[in-house]
Formats: sequence, structure tokens, C-alpha cells
Amino acid sequence: MEGKTLVLLRDGYTDLLDFLSMLCLHIIESNKLRGRVQGLVHPPAIDILDEYLNNREADESAGVVRDKALELERIQKVLKNLPLTKEEQKGLLDLWQTDCLVKIYEVMMHREEFNVRVDPGVSRKFQTDPFVEWALNLRACIMQKMGLNSHWVPPDDLCIDIVSSNTHCIKNLLSSFHRKHRQAIEEYARRDKRLGPLESWHVKEDAFYASTTGLLSTERTDLMDDYAKALEESGIMVLVDTAMTGLQVDIIPVHALNFETIDTVLQESLKRISGCQGRLDSKSWLQMCQPRPLTKKSTDEMSSPFLSSPNHHSRLDRHFIINMDFAFGAQAEGICRAIFSVFGRRIRSVNVMGKAGGLVGKRGDIQLPKEVLMSKSSLIVEDSQDELRRCRNQGLTAERLRELAGPNVSVHEGRIVTIAGTMLQNVRMLEFYKCIWGCVGAEMEASFFARVIEDFFRQGIANRELETRFAYYTSDLPLESHASKRTTGASLSVPMTVKEGVPSLYAIARGILENILLPR
Repeated sequence: MEGKTLVLLRDGYTDLLDFLSMLCLHIIESNKLRGRVQGLVHPPAIDILDEYLNNREADESAGVVRDKALELERIQKVLKNLPLTKEEQKGLLDLWQTDCLVKIYEVMMHREEFNVRVDPGVSRKFQTDPFVEWALNLRACIMQKMGLNSHWVPPDDLCIDIVSSNTHCIKNLLSSFHRKHRQAIEEYARRDKRLGPLESWHVKEDAFYASTTGLLSTERTDLMDDYAKALEESGIMVLVDTAMTGLQVDIIPVHALNFETIDTVLQESLKRISGCQGRLDSKSWLQMCQPRPLTKKSTDEMSSPFLSSPNHHSRLDRHFIINMDFAFGAQAEGICRAIFSVFGRRIRSVNVMGKAGGLVGKRGDIQLPKEVLMSKSSLIVEDSQDELRRCRNQGLTAERLRELAGPNVSVHEGRIVTIAGTMLQNVRMLEFYKCIWGCVGAEMEASFFARVIEDFFRQGIANRELETRFAYYTSDLPLESHASKRTTGASLSVPMTVKEGVPSLYAIARGILENILLPR
């Protein structure tokens, strides 16, 4: 282990649970490996490893560079002399590669005598509550956007929609970049072998979004400035200072967006939904599309939050999306509390989207929770009674998500279980929640968001009209992967293909934005 001091960032709770559980796992597995290898007494395993390491050090001293393929063959021959099964040899070699025998030697010499000391006093000296500082940075940015003093109380007519997401996804949908450079992006996307034929995509623009990073980093680096300019023209600000939270945040002024340059599927959705409400003609649509500048009248006068002006086709004067990166475990609770403490009843909706392990279906499917269940059996500072909370998901339906995602994506409704730590789960536990509680997926943040929102509802801090939406795409299948590994030795962490994750990700994002962008 390199270094002796670890600084735990983010919330210091989920991080600590993960660190301790992984440290315990390391100790257990190291003891098992040491016990197995020490079983070889003639010749002693340590002598075999010493001989290899001495030869390796001699070559390094002489400046001899060992070929990787030949080195792996040499290591395989040494491993065959150790009391390990073929499967164990392969697993260690896949994990440690050319350092395999060095790592085994280190395990042999170490005794896993760790001393973990957590000093909250030292942590407090490091910095004050990072979530509060982070939320105050958001408030200062939004007040600056409105031309107001950052130290003033936010105006009552301020409307905030919070989105916890893959941040670039929301930016792609709302920025004008992909509409302005559609031809260049499409040409690159057609050559991108990862995407396959563009005609096979339910929404072709999803393929464009998936290829943008590759285009900007390889063939068209000159468009990087245009990408930044497109964000600036839309008023989208990317906050660099994360106040030690590790969360990237985008401040998106909805009133400054030009709806004629946003994602075309979103445009059609807004047209259709507005038309169904019997209030749309071409002139009204153009009026709705235009950005709404902050006039002196709108800056000086207060109006009721969440309500548009008497003209049905106009938009809110002070309407912002706080688009933040995925929170990590219990970090979600601290962040949510800090944001509500700063903006209070000005928050109109909290929207949580991300990836989750699927207990049903296939990878790339969508999970729409009706309820979130916090698994507390593994928590060490709370009672062990699991907590169940409802998800209202106003305006976000399974039917609409199926339309947006296409025929290859299924939508699973049911409960989702929140796991306290990355390592605090196993097959029996997941099977229990699937069979007894009817859970369709497992993730790490939803219950922490839901708990804060419920508390603030009860305390009267949250607006009575607050809307909440939770939706996830299935990134892996832990139960199926476990069964596959037992029978075939397949890996538990095979990366998703582009066509597995992108359609469901953007379907969820569009479903959420449809409910945020429309004036109500």
C-alpha cells in the first residue's frame, strides 16, 4: 500500500464504509492466499519467489527491458510451481499482470496489521462542511446570473429544478452545438464502428451525442471552442469549484434557452404537448422558443414562484436548472440538505437519474421506481429496520419512457433497494430483496434523497408543490453475472456497449426535461 494517510472526501460516511469493508476483504483474501502459498514446503514458496525477484532485479540493474509477453510466460511457469489451481493462477495473473509475483511476495511478507484511526476533529480543521460551501457557491452563481448581489436573499419568484445526472447528457440536449454542427457530427458517427448503422438507432441524435467526445478529441479538436461558445450562448455555466465535493455542476438558465436550438425530439415533444393543451399555433410556438431576458421589471418585481406570466406561451422570468453530477451514497443526503437550506421553497422539483444494478430484465433497460427501500441491515450507526418511501414521479410514466427509448428497451416498475456501500451486498441479500420486497434494482443514492425530501416536507421547508422523479438505466445484472461466473467464468464487470446504455440514458433525460421546460 503506497502511503499511510488517506483523506476521505465526499461525505466521509459511504467512503468510510467502503474503505473499511474493502480493507477487511483485502485482509481476508490475503490471509487465504498466504495460507495456500505457505503450504508449499519443498522447496519453500518464499525461495521460489526470491529466485524470481533476484533475477528480475538483476535485469533491471543491467538495464535489460523484459518483453511483456515473455515476462507473462515466465510468471506462468513460476505460478505452476505454487499450490494454486489453474483458475486461481489465471485470476491472479489477470489482476496483477507482470507484477503478479511481486504482489504475492508482498502478501507473504506482510501480516495485515493495520491501524485505522478516524479523527473527525482533524477533518473539521481541514475545512468546514463542504456541502454548505458548495451550495453557497451555487447561490452566488445564480444571483450573479440574475444581476443581483450574491449576499442578498434569493427572490421569491426564483424557480429551481434540481437534476442529478450524467452532466454532459443534459448539456447535449439543451446546447445548440449539435444542431449547428450536425453534418460534421453525423459524418463522424457514420464512421464510428462502435455505433453501428445509424438507421438502427431509435433516435439518431443519440448516436450523435455518443460520438461527440471522440470527434472533439480526435478529428475536430478545432470545434472545442465552438462547443464552449455554444454553452455560453445558451447561458450554461460550468462551475469549476466543487468545494471538495467532487461534483461537477452546471447552472442552466432555462429562461435564456432558445428552444429552436435544443434537441429536436424535445422540440417535437414540447410542440405536441402544448398543442394537446389546445394553445399552440406557429406564432405562439416561436414566441415560446425565444429566450426571455431579465428585464428591469422582472428584476424588481416579485411574482408567485412556479407560475408563468398571463401570456401562456411565455416562460418564467427566473428559472434555473441545477444540473449536478451523480452523488455518491450518503453524500446525496448532505448535498440535498444543503441545497434546500439555501433555496427552500424556491425548489420546484428534484430529479434523480443514473445507473443501477438490475435484478430483472437486461442491461440497458429502464427502472422506474414506485418506492425506494433503504437497506439498513449493514449500517453501523443506525437501527437495522429497513425504510420504505414512495416515489411520486409526477409526469414521468413508463409509457412515455417506452416511447422515448424505443422497442429494444423495457421499462420495469417496482421497488429499488438502496445499498449503503459498494461492498455491502451479496447474492443472497439481493435475492432476498428481489423475492420478498419485489425490488427490480439496486443503487446507492435514491433513499438518501428521498429521506431528506420527506423530512423537509414534514418541516414545511419544501414547497407543497414540490415534484420528485427517480429513474435509472440498468448498467449491470449482479445476479445473472454471478450465475454466469459460476458456470462459465465470465467477468462480473463487462463494460456496457454504447447501444446498451445511451438510448435509455437519453430517454430518461428527455422524459425529465419535458416536465421541466414546459411553462405550467
